[in-house]
Amino acid sequence: GPARMLFRLVMAAGLVAASIAIVRFVDRYARTSPEFAIDTLTITGNERVPSDELEEAMGLAIGDNVFSRSPEEARTALESHPWIASATVRRRLPRTVEVEVRERVPALMLVLDEPYLVDEDATVFKPFEEGDPVDLPVITGVDAERFSNDRGYRTELLTSSIALVHEWQAA
Repeated sequence: GPARMLFRLVMAAGLVAASIAIVRFVDRYARTSPEFAIDTLTITGNERVPSDELEEAMGLAIGDNVFSRSPEEARTALESHPWIASATVRRRLPRTVEVEVRERVPALMLVLDEPYLVDEDATVFKPFEEGDPVDLPVITGVDAERFSNDRGYRTELLTSSIALVHEWQAA
């Protein structure tokens, strides 16, 4: 009857509430337990950018909880660094995070309103700064406004420049 139906409904609601409480408890435990503190953080593939700079960029360091940032969040943060072309971040429970990065390789310098570095993929990836490589081919005389507003022009200019650099290096 109705009492039996109400009892079943109350029991189902109790099971749902208990399940939610257990999930929250496990999540809180995993995010705060010293058992999940990072004791091994390996970064490979970096030559130009120091590991401590990459740790700071991704927001993870020795002693942090392995669940404090998702691998996707750490990867996105690393790939926002101008020298990092791509990154892979893996959690190895209980206490390890492995990071592999691929750094950009500057192929030429493009001078617009200021000098910029361009990588092998024909991507303008950062303004030139002190300490950056200076022994690169330099492209000057580019119409900065057209470069900024005309994607086709920009793509053709950069890809043909990279191709020319490759041909010159091969010769």
